[in-house]
Amino acid sequence: MSTTTQTRPAADLWSAAGALLALQNQSPRLARVEFDRPPPLSFAQERLWTLEQNEPGAPYYHVPLTWNIRGTLNIPALEKSLDFLVRRHDILRTSFPESADGPFQQINSWHLTLSRADMQTAHGDSVLREARQFVRAPFNLASGPLLRAALYQRAANDFWLVLVVHQMIFDGSSMRIFSLELARCYEAFSQGTTTQLDPLPLRYVDFAQWQRHSLNGEPLQQALSFWRSQFEKRYEPLRLATDRPRRNEGVTPRKPGSFCSSSMADDRPQTSCP
Repeated sequence: MSTTTQTRPAADLWSAAGALLALQNQSPRLARVEFDRPPPLSFAQERLWTLEQNEPGAPYYHVPLTWNIRGTLNIPALEKSLDFLVRRHDILRTSFPESADGPFQQINSWHLTLSRADMQTAHGDSVLREARQFVRAPFNLASGPLLRAALYQRAANDFWLVLVVHQMIFDGSSMRIFSLELARCYEAFSQGTTTQLDPLPLRYVDFAQWQRHSLNGEPLQQALSFWRSQFEKRYEPLRLATDRPRRNEGVTPRKPGSFCSSSMADDRPQTSCP
């Protein structure tokens, strides 16, 4: 698009985005921070926290992962691996209480306990129903924990491992990291050895602090002014052909309680989709 044909809103957007990028380029290098006050939320966390206040405990932002494990399973090593990762990653032990200045990140000293259920005599889709209830159970952002795990034994050598995490502390990029580290920890603990994972130089609270420090001042106000002006406008819904009538109550970000699982061979981790 040439500058001669660019619309005014588009020009304003590019101007605001350019100012924010320039500000980030001038910001200090991302580094570990020692906090003398409660750590702030990142902008993404603040958005999710605000949405959560509209319907506390709703499952729209629950991230479920499942592993269908077939073969001999060392359950103590699995539980130790999960707990090790919770202690390794501060964000997995984070809750979000609120003060007079708003919500903040609180890193806790939790340990993870693996819930277990013997479903070998269950009938029909009992395991699926149990797993769905486990995934849909509400989280409390203020008190936490925001991660839980359950192991369902369907036969002598057939297990479902279900992990559910709130999106405040976990996203799509986290899935691959968590799965790979879980596999490495399980292998080590099953053999009675220690893990060889490198120490983490940074934490999510360090990023949130850096982001808040980087995006401020006039460029941030410029971007906020642009989007506020856009949201003040009234837009008519798009009239598109659909296979069913459009709902009047709006669309939820994610279908509540939906759950899917996949079998996997050779104990390879497989994430599930909500």
